[in-house]
Amino acid sequence: MIKIHPTAIIEENVRIGEGTSVWDNVHIRHGAEIGEECIVGEKTYIAYDVKIGSRVKINAMVYICAEVTIEDGVMISASTTFTNDRFPRATFPRPENLTTKRA
Repeated sequence: MIKIHPTAIIEENVRIGEGTSVWDNVHIRHGAEIGEECIVGEKTYIAYDVKIGSRVKINAMVYICAEVTIEDGVMISASTTFTNDRFPRATFPRPENLTTKRA
């Protein structure tokens, strides 16, 4: 049986596996897939096209951005934030190469 708290927002085209629990104020975007026997803690955001394996525990207030894949049996600590930026500005070797305007 799948358990979904009444305050959770589950968009269309989301697949949730048997035995999974989704707690209060969770938002799961379209195209996400969550495996069997998972726990999705309160106030967690799962973006579109995220793939989560089976027996995954996601604690409270986790942000999982688009196109992240989490394999089977993983535990994610509370307040974890994922990123999908392969070239973050912070990795430039020289700050003057950044394109932001300074006041």
